[in-house]
Amino acid sequence: MIYLALHWLLVAGYVAAPPLAAILAFMHSLRRASSAAMIPFLLTVLSGTLIGTTVVTLHALRSDARTTWGQFALAIYFATAMLLLLKALDLLLGRLLRLTLPVRESCTGATVLSQPDQRPPSPQAYATADALRAARGFMLRGLMRGLILIVVGLPFVASALLTYRPRLMLPTRPPAELQAQLSPVMFDSPDGVRISAWWLQADPDQHRAAAETTVLFCHGLGEDKSQFLKLAEKLAGDGYHGLLIDLRAHGQSGGVFTSFGDLERRDVLAAIRWLRANRPRQAVRIVGVGSDIGAAALIAAAADHSPEGQALDALAVFGAFDDLNLLAQDLASSMFVRPVDRLVAALGVPFASLHCGANLSALRPAKLVPDLWPRPILVIHASHDQLVSLERGQAVFDAAGFPRQALWLSMIGRKSALTDEDVIDALREFLRTARPMSVI
Repeated sequence: MIYLALHWLLVAGYVAAPPLAAILAFMHSLRRASSAAMIPFLLTVLSGTLIGTTVVTLHALRSDARTTWGQFALAIYFATAMLLLLKALDLLLGRLLRLTLPVRESCTGATVLSQPDQRPPSPQAYATADALRAARGFMLRGLMRGLILIVVGLPFVASALLTYRPRLMLPTRPPAELQAQLSPVMFDSPDGVRISAWWLQADPDQHRAAAETTVLFCHGLGEDKSQFLKLAEKLAGDGYHGLLIDLRAHGQSGGVFTSFGDLERRDVLAAIRWLRANRPRQAVRIVGVGSDIGAAALIAAAADHSPEGQALDALAVFGAFDDLNLLAQDLASSMFVRPVDRLVAALGVPFASLHCGANLSALRPAKLVPDLWPRPILVIHASHDQLVSLERGQAVFDAAGFPRQALWLSMIGRKSALTDEDVIDALREFLRTARPMSVI
């Protein structure tokens, strides 16, 4: 609850910072009767424009997607507000350090001579000593100010850029022969986030054994529901229905910040609730298939004791991670040098928690996966996964109870794994045979 309250406080800061800074800069320029007082604010807006534009452009290029001018405007506003908050922190640090580390004033007052014939120091000597003391004080304050700003600011910026997701329009569209089987679906997550999905209706006449099974597909970070479309199409040919969802802050779903699977568990539970209410005959058996944050969301949802969570009969996860803190350390080590990587990893997750409103430090799928028992899990991991190392996937498998299966893929990446024929065959066999283990 405290993270949610701090989250809304931070959101209020993001919303209020730009207009408040503009008003203060304008009033300052009126007092000084000079438009030059507006220059620092305008430079901050320019920097925010460059950062926001770059972020949206990089996201679009990475996904080969398009976006709207509104998303550029929102990203620019977000980046400008982030810089203004850091600037406010810098000003606050300056004031606090001036109070705690004041610069000593000039050495005035009576001078006691130890020798009768000793001459008192000249005024120039006093001035030189004062200047040296002032310089040391300013340097010490500046060094501490810069160090604290880096220690706090760098993880704050990194967490903001990782959790913020601009709305993208991915180019992948259903093939013409599949469009007749796909139906757009919308439903609300328990916290009010609007979730977009596709319902894929299989032909029950061809494979009656699979007619009561629905596969719930949950995509990975920076992807959308089309990530699993080809796989869903192949499984539909075997008679398995599919529900492909856009997790929050991705695709056509609502939300701005991702929580790497923590809050996304609510999206999964809402999808299961929709299935049970609207497709009960086709969803007698529900199997979850997810990638990285989608895998984490499925594991967290399956560990939930609600009827929706217990309705997940089996899971197949691609590129699952065991602990978000450890994943953050891996990502920070690949992007920063020591000891900056450890600093970003240590503070980045708490700052990310403030941005999304959930305690991400407690997101440990490896601790939740034992609660899946006696339901089966299939862990699929590629050795060349650029986001989640093989070690993280191995830890998830080791923590899982029986029945469990693993498929380790060498010399292959995440995207190739989703279309690999050996993987598809293994997933088909898992769907055919995976059943909760008898506990009697």
